[in-house]
This record gives sequence, C-alpha cells and structure tokens, in this order.
Amino acid sequence: MDIKKHSFIAMTLEPRVQQYLKDIQTKWNTHKLGKISLVKPEHMHLSLAFLGEPDELLLNDVTYPFNKLVNLFSPINVSLSETGMFPHANDPKIIWMGINGELDKLYDFKKLVDGVLEKLEFETDKRKFQAHITLGRVKYLKQPSHQLAHSVMETDVFPLQFKLSELVWIESTLTQQGPVYKTLKTFPLIGEDSHDAE
Repeated sequence: MDIKKHSFIAMTLEPRVQQYLKDIQTKWNTHKLGKISLVKPEHMHLSLAFLGEPDELLLNDVTYPFNKLVNLFSPINVSLSETGMFPHANDPKIIWMGINGELDKLYDFKKLVDGVLEKLEFETDKRKFQAHITLGRVKYLKQPSHQLAHSVMETDVFPLQFKLSELVWIESTLTQQGPVYKTLKTFPLIGEDSHDAE
C-alpha cells in the first residue's frame, strides 16, 4: 500500500491551549452524533498553507527566506473566540475554533509566507484567509445536523489569551490509525514589536 504524505505550513499552539481545546471537544458527545474524527491535542495548530509531498531540497530553499521573515515579526497576540463549522451548519464537514486579537498582524504574516512560497512556484490558496484551529472532521452523521450544530455553536468559550510564536513546516503521513506528524523545520518569531510588511 502506498504511503500518503503531504506537508503544510502552520503556527504552533501552546500546550495549555491544546488542553483547553481538548476539554471543549469532550463536551460535544460526538460519538452519539455520528462518525466525527476529533483532532488530537498534540496535532492542533493554525494552518497557513498546504503543500504537496515533502521535498528536502525545497525545505532548504525556504530556510533562508523564512528565517528572514520571522526576524520581522514578534509573537502574535491572539485569543480564542467562538466555535463554528465549514462549510455551514446544515452540511458540516469541519469543526473549528476561531481567534481574535492581532489579526491584521497575522494576515500580514500569512501574506508574506504566501509570497515566499509563490516565488518557489507553489500554488497558494487565493480564497480569503479565515484564521481558525481545526478541532474535528465530520465523516457522517447518525443524527440530524442541527443536533451537532447546536452542540458546537452553543459552546461557551473562554477567551484564552496566548501567543503565536513559531512557524513550522510539518510532514503528515496518513496511516490506518490516523495521521502521524513530523516537524521538519521550526522558525521562531524573534522580531521586534514593529515590523515591515512591505
């Protein structure tokens, strides 16, 4: 059987944030509603770009521009906001947690990440970026979708504050037990409070 691998660019979450999100997941009783794959806490992150199969040469190519980029940005201050579903509550496929805070700064950072990838001839997603943390993926529902929507959308979310302080390139290997993640490269945000997004 072919081993399926892909890679992506993301920002890591602090362990205390991952634990809080796990606590939220347990409130939904998803096992009663259908087959819903909940993201493990250690796999939770904020995705910025999805790439193809990992390429060691390409990884070397991005190291210099990404190191230069993270020197322009200090850690980004954000907080948890509300839960939601993609594409919509009547046909949920993805369950997510939104964020508030320094979103303009995050969008500037995301734009520059895309710029680095485009120079290396990657196709980047042209849809409007909506910062979120994926918490679950809906395979199928045994109950009407409004029951899941009610459970998810009525979640009481504490606006936990935290910093996005690390850019990572992650390899994901799909196995029968679920995805296995391997961090290929880490780029800590080490710039000053002000940054030049030009």
